[in-house]
Amino acid sequence: MPTTTPTTTATIVRGWRPVGLDDDDSCRIVDIHLELASDANPVGRLLDARLVLRGLLVPTELGFRPRQHLDTPSPWQILDLGLFRGRMGNQYADYDPRAEQGPDGLQAGSTVYLFRIGRVLPSDALCFLVLRRVRADGGEAVYKRIGLAELFVRQFGQVDVVKEVRSLGEETVVTIV
Repeated sequence: MPTTTPTTTATIVRGWRPVGLDDDDSCRIVDIHLELASDANPVGRLLDARLVLRGLLVPTELGFRPRQHLDTPSPWQILDLGLFRGRMGNQYADYDPRAEQGPDGLQAGSTVYLFRIGRVLPSDALCFLVLRRVRADGGEAVYKRIGLAELFVRQFGQVDVVKEVRSLGEETVVTIV
């Protein structure tokens, strides 16, 4: 299915290079696949796009914040991820997963995944893609991004948040569509 993207997406993705972090949880690009609608327009529509990354993947429980009296909640008023309960951080939804109907809809209590992509400056917070598993292609899990999250490293009463997050996840390769 053709996807309309910002006109510079293909160019930016092709030119992007990972920036190493100061620890072992650096996210690394394994592969980038872009199928343009027209080879004559390298900054145009994409027919297909996949990003394959290696890094730390942490499962967590999906929850939702109570609905406010708003027709459309703001991105920071939707997600309530299990790993963040009792911790300081921010969670931003790309869209409201509760609005999806049928088998694509996500329910509270579902497992979603945090994929560590780096640190946020100047706060030094751990930055994650929030992913949902959409299918398995020949044993390989395929994910879709549903948001972003940042977990503050300096927590009241927490000794080592980085070490705790590492212990909950595993180094793996993910394909994001």
